[in-house]
Formats: sequence, structure tokens, C-alpha cells
Amino acid sequence: HLLSRRQRQMCIRDRYKDLMINLSHDVRTPLASMLGHLELLTSSPDITPSNNLSASLDVINRKALELANFVEMLFQWTKLDANEEKLFLSPFDINEQSRIIISKWLHIFEKNSIKYKFAIPEKAFICIIDPVAYQRIIDNLFKNIVNHSHASQMQFSVSTFNSSIHISIEDNGIGIKNVDQNLIFERLYQCDLSRNSKGNGLGLAIVKELVQKLNGSITLESVPNADSYTHLRAH
Repeated sequence: HLLSRRQRQMCIRDRYKDLMINLSHDVRTPLASMLGHLELLTSSPDITPSNNLSASLDVINRKALELANFVEMLFQWTKLDANEEKLFLSPFDINEQSRIIISKWLHIFEKNSIKYKFAIPEKAFICIIDPVAYQRIIDNLFKNIVNHSHASQMQFSVSTFNSSIHISIEDNGIGIKNVDQNLIFERLYQCDLSRNSKGNGLGLAIVKELVQKLNGSITLESVPNADSYTHLRAH
């Protein structure tokens, strides 16, 4: 009976994962279509800033983008949780990959008045990674700084120690309370509302899952209202 109960629980869990993956697929397609039409409308010459319709379309577009981001996060997490995320590991220069990712974020940091520093050696550091997964990791960590930290400065650095590659991301934002630091990478966990007004509790959970799938580790050190340090280690 105990075995039968466990089998039923596993069957229910598998059906739940299938449901979430299918639901994410079903929502993503019409949402992408809606965003496409919204983009056409907002770029129409008939829609001017003085037109009340313009303000309404801006709100709709912003909310639709937030929903699209949430659905994408949910889709990523569900695939990871169901072990359906296929990673393609191969040797890459993590320094060059980091520079490519960072170049896409510079204008976002500047737009949000965040001063940045990067310490990335010119020498190649070869690491066995999936470059798409690595980009998602760094993107989610940067997004967390921009959306939640209220930081005015951040620093990204890469170094090596005992054949391991260490990546450190530091910001001077509001920090994370001690009680939250061991839970911040758990699924759907959110800190106080002042830090998570735009959050859904999935971004950092996805980061942790991807780091572990790359055989790495991630830790956080933070002093509330001072500094936060996120450390990644890969081999």
C-alpha cells in the first residue's frame, strides 16, 4: 500500500509538471501575439502623447510585458523542475562570454543610474558550461539588482583559485536580512515587499537550479542597507 501511494504521488506530480509545461506553452503564444499587436498600435502615428489612448496603451503594454516575463520565468522553472531542460556543455572562455552578456546590460545600468565596474582578465579562462544557461544566470542576477536592490553601484569580477573559476557580483543596495539569506534562492520565496515589488520569487530559484546543473555553487553574503555579494564558483 505504501508503494502504491508513492506511485500515485509520483504520477500526480508528473501530471502536474506536464500541466504546467503545457499551460506555459499555451499562454506564451497568444501573449506574444498580443504584444506584437500592442507594439504596432503604440508605434502608430495616430497615437500621440496628448491622446488619452496613448497613456492607456502604455499601461497595457507594460503590464503585458510583466506578464510575459512571469510566464517565461514559470516556463523555465517548470522545465528545470521536471528535468526537461537540456544543457549543452562544452569548453568556453567564460571571460569572453561575460563580456558579451555585460555589453547588453550597460544601457540598462545607465538608464537606472547604476554605476558599474567590471574586473575581467584579458587571459582566457576556459570552463565547461552551457553558454545559454550561463547568460540566463547572469541576466537574472543583474535583473535582481536593477529591479529590487535600489543600488547605485555594482561590480562584477572574475578570478581563478585552485583550478576553480570564481565570479563575484557586488552591489551597494538595501541588502537582504539575515533571516532571508538562506532562503533567497528557494522557489517562490520573496523578502519584504520593499525589495520585491516587481518580483515573483522565480528568478533566483532558476539561477540556483542552473548553477547546480552546471556543477557549480552559489552563495550570498549581505549586510542590510550596506552591501550584497553573490559568489558563483565553477570548475
